[in-house]
Amino acid sequence: MKKYILLIFCSFFYLTPQLFATETLKTSGSIVSLSEMNLTNLNSAIDDVFFITDEKNFSIHYEQENESTIEWYQYSIADSDKQLIKSETTSKSTLNQSQIEGNKGYLILVNGVTKTRFWIIKINKNDLNQATSVSLDKSSINCSDMSFTINSVTRFPYYFNNKKDYITLPYTIEMENMRWNETEKKWDNYTRRDTLLPTINDDETSMTIIVDSILKSSYLHIVNSPIAEGLELPFDTISSDTIIQAITVEIHPTATISEREGLNELDRKTEQPFGGSAPLVVDLKSNANIPVAQQFEWHVYDNDRGGNIPRFDSEFRHTFEQPGLYSVSLIADNGLQYISQNHYCFAKDSTITITILESDLQIPNAFSPNGDGINDEFRVAFKSLAKFNCWIYNRWGRQLYHWTDPTKGWDGTIGSQKAEPGAYYYVIEAVGTDGKEYWKRGNINLFRK
Repeated sequence: MKKYILLIFCSFFYLTPQLFATETLKTSGSIVSLSEMNLTNLNSAIDDVFFITDEKNFSIHYEQENESTIEWYQYSIADSDKQLIKSETTSKSTLNQSQIEGNKGYLILVNGVTKTRFWIIKINKNDLNQATSVSLDKSSINCSDMSFTINSVTRFPYYFNNKKDYITLPYTIEMENMRWNETEKKWDNYTRRDTLLPTINDDETSMTIIVDSILKSSYLHIVNSPIAEGLELPFDTISSDTIIQAITVEIHPTATISEREGLNELDRKTEQPFGGSAPLVVDLKSNANIPVAQQFEWHVYDNDRGGNIPRFDSEFRHTFEQPGLYSVSLIADNGLQYISQNHYCFAKDSTITITILESDLQIPNAFSPNGDGINDEFRVAFKSLAKFNCWIYNRWGRQLYHWTDPTKGWDGTIGSQKAEPGAYYYVIEAVGTDGKEYWKRGNINLFRK
């Protein structure tokens, strides 16, 4: 899971989980709260760990609604060695930098009742820059994440009831990556920035960070620590010695209808359901994170009649001829199944469905070829036609015009001359892509103004 943090190191306010809404523990100045980062589960008895440095000023404040006796205690490893720092009757109490010692625990008691417990860790720039290299653990890489080894251990102890626990230094990493832009249907490149908490390896001489998988190959850079950033301390960037090869596959298949120009074709394309009049030409694209995605296997299923058409390109054009419901599936992989099963990653999708409409033929009874751009040609309205023939005759049975493209029509001319207004006769023979045959005969009236 990706983790993001917001660090505010100048006069930010933090409410510990154990305190009521009217009781708050606040800090001001340069002091960084670990629990604000949501990176680790501390010992349940410790509410927070704060990082400080001698080079920056800070203070800690406790506030509540009513005046009470507020006591501040410091301890080393257990409550049994606690020492009173300050006691006063007030509703607001502050512990200044001069009263706070690093690498110690602190208790706040109100009227003798413990309200909160925290630990203070004092660091300097040398604590932040012990690591000098980071490298990929190649045996750990898989489709969801990968492990990197840091060549040093940067950890800080804290205590409760004589029990010693450790906090490792959190790091901010950057990698080049890509993400799908659903609005614009394209991939965008960006710099991914994550804040991670390392774990100490068994040899206790190195640490491991686990990073979510990437969709394009990139170096890994440890660019900062939120502790260094919050305290405004210098941090030395370290980078992986080699580029990290991405293996994770992601696809976002799309279907786009290549719409024909004939405006008299009914339902040239429809959105609900997605489809239209046959023959319907559809461009199918995988929109995969190429070149990581190497191999593609499409299947176009005819749900009504059965049958399956496979294709093996990242994108292709398919013409749907017959009416009915079609389903499209895609599986894409990185081509590593014969090299390493651990590194073999794939993605699949079956969300595209396409509806091809049944045939239809509608014939007008008049047209007016007067050049006004409205009803200037005798054209049929149709959908899903495989064959079409239309003949125009005059009243004496003479053929005046013939055409085979249903998107075309008769413009009311005979040769180069305008036909006289009046009644003409048409004969239409057509066959739908669904096999339905049409035999139409009738009169068409030509009007001129």
